[in-house]
Amino acid sequence: MTGHQDLDVLVVGAGFSGVYQLHKLRKAGFSVKLFEAGSGLGGVWYWNCYPGLRVDSDFSIYQFSLEEIWRDWNWTEKYPSRQELIAYFDYVDKKLDLSRDISFNELRPVPSARACSSCFIPDPTSLRSVRSSIFYSMLHPRPNLTSFG
Repeated sequence: MTGHQDLDVLVVGAGFSGVYQLHKLRKAGFSVKLFEAGSGLGGVWYWNCYPGLRVDSDFSIYQFSLEEIWRDWNWTEKYPSRQELIAYFDYVDKKLDLSRDISFNELRPVPSARACSSCFIPDPTSLRSVRSSIFYSMLHPRPNLTSFG
């Protein structure tokens, strides 16, 4: 985002809630911008990308109740994978033209959101008794994901 811009609302985070708020606030006539730390939509589904990741609830829980969205979208699995959720967010973005009001790769401090916008990683000394690999799903590497276990 370049320069100064007057806004009625600044939404932080492009997960289900942030995307929905952006859409509804624009429809209500507000000047709104969404800041997202990542380079794409999805919130937790963007950041968490470990092998085998999928939802634990029926797909109907993971969709917007907007007819212009659900009318033309067909889930391929009852419990969609991360890849399908990211495809869904891309579809929603195109249908609602969301990206025009989203600033991606934004890591600006937002005072009211500062406490909830960082990743908690425990002190490694407290994990000495763990005898296996430790993975932080938010920090799992993206390229060449493989399933294990």
